[in-house]
Amino acid sequence: MKKLLLLSEYYKSTLPVNLGFSVIGLMQGAEMFLTLFSTIGLFAAILLKEVVRKNQYYFYYNNGLNKVQLISFCLITNVLISIFITVLL
Repeated sequence: MKKLLLLSEYYKSTLPVNLGFSVIGLMQGAEMFLTLFSTIGLFAAILLKEVVRKNQYYFYYNNGLNKVQLISFCLITNVLISIFITVLL
């Protein structure tokens, strides 16, 4: 349960940058928004975290989570959200 809370906290911290990049795609339509949300926006958020907030990874590592787990959780969550929204549209 603790790991899931930490994973969701990491995900929430990547969301503002991800949505910022994804809004650019909204001008092209909903499909482009969802594509950017699942890919480029996420990778931009992770890159920003890697450069600016590199020390935060120690917190997650000390709690039993590595970078691969954090990034995988974000990627899977974004893809599932995109699929869900696509089905609704």
